[in-house]
Amino acid sequence: MMTSLIIPMTKKAMRFANKAMAKFVAECEEIDKQVHQKITSLKRGVVEGSSEWDVLYSKYYEEEMSRRGVS
Repeated sequence: MMTSLIIPMTKKAMRFANKAMAKFVAECEEIDKQVHQKITSLKRGVVEGSSEWDVLYSKYYEEEMSRRGVS
């Protein structure tokens, strides 16, 4: 009797988790695009893959995550 209750609850929990993860990944991808665009629009022409790029990317990514309340 208990097993018949656990399986539907487990499936429901998995659907919920999958939706939450998909939403999180989509938001992270959106932030990545925004940060990439922000760095490429800088006048000083930061080269992607350079140490300066990495520092700016980390800084802007964390700022945007905090701004959105994701982190």
